[in-house]
Amino acid sequence: MILFIEKTNPGQTVWIREDDLRHLFALRPDIGDTLRLSDGTDHTYTGKIEKITKKEIAVQIETKEKIQRPAQKIRLCTALLKGDKNEFVIQKATELGADEILFFASRRCVAKAEGKEQAKRARFEKAAKLAAMQCGADTVPVIGDLITFDEMKQQLQPENTAFFYEKATLLYSRFLPRLKTAPQITLVTGPEGGFSPEEAEQLQAKGILPLSLGKRILRAETAPICAIAVLLASLGRM
Repeated sequence: MILFIEKTNPGQTVWIREDDLRHLFALRPDIGDTLRLSDGTDHTYTGKIEKITKKEIAVQIETKEKIQRPAQKIRLCTALLKGDKNEFVIQKATELGADEILFFASRRCVAKAEGKEQAKRARFEKAAKLAAMQCGADTVPVIGDLITFDEMKQQLQPENTAFFYEKATLLYSRFLPRLKTAPQITLVTGPEGGFSPEEAEQLQAKGILPLSLGKRILRAETAPICAIAVLLASLGRM
């Protein structure tokens, strides 16, 4: 397990409290134990437990090391899903190594978020942090604000975007070689009802080719995980 803290330096003392404390207590920590920590973006640390109480654990930072990031960043743009499917996608995408996760409102989205955007983002960020802690990831993916389909579309570039559409005929595997030199790769997946024909046409009008993940129609929460895993395998990261 890894714990996430604010940026610090060797010699400083950090305090583990609240949710992180409960997770750490499950490991039965003791004075003198060495912990692995990260600021989530730039550095990892090792620290030694110097004090334990019921409300907090004091850790003295001993080492600091720069995080070595992969050459290519992976950004997942996925339509907002219903129920806890969003958290499932966040958890698995975090475990696989996504750098950024962005949710957008598509025409056929079942879930609605009007008036609940900030609460959802806070919940999503917590899910990403917890998943990173449990899998030992050095970084936590950035969770973007919920945006519209049109806002998402404006951010896409044909040369580094993989857009998945159930009516596509071009296999993802044949498109992958084009992505291998892109500094950032964006994967776009749709809602439970799929993209509307109009949305698919708008993306194609930007020069973004629709891609297929195979003959089987994958669930909306399965498609993004499959897309990331196949990409990582092609990049030699799995």
